[in-house]
Amino acid sequence: MTTDASFSSDLNLDVNGFEQERMDDVQLLLDNLFRREEATVLMVLDCLYEVGTHHFVSQKVRARMGRKALQSAARPIKPVFKAIALRWFKCNAPQLLADWLYDQVRFESDASEPEQADTTVATTLLLDDGLQLELAQLNNQAVKRLEHQVRVLSCVAVGAIATLIGTLVS
Repeated sequence: MTTDASFSSDLNLDVNGFEQERMDDVQLLLDNLFRREEATVLMVLDCLYEVGTHHFVSQKVRARMGRKALQSAARPIKPVFKAIALRWFKCNAPQLLADWLYDQVRFESDASEPEQADTTVATTLLLDDGLQLELAQLNNQAVKRLEHQVRVLSCVAVGAIATLIGTLVS
């Protein structure tokens, strides 16, 4: 009986080793693809930058003149963004995409683990009503604090962009 258990664990190790080896191959192929198609990646990042700045400015600035000024101010920053984004993309995208692809090809037997984790979290949350209320209050305070930090950082970003524009214009 012990031989059956050791055989099944050896089989699992072989399968996991095989999966890991193949996923490493996928990651290397994706890395090679992104290095060969750098011009395409740059065009994609360029489009994402334009869409992102348009949405950001539209969301944060209500006045039409302010929107146009801020969108035109974002254009000189695009080359810096593209350089930083390309470097980040080359370092992180192959791994992120390989992980996402692996999640897409897994079968249901592997997906049962997160359900078990969800049930343990649910049982721990049902401990005490007073504790739940206290946790909710702490979460609300943390959310408010984060919202304030986002507002401050948005103002700082707008100020930095305005300062950059001022230095470029003069």
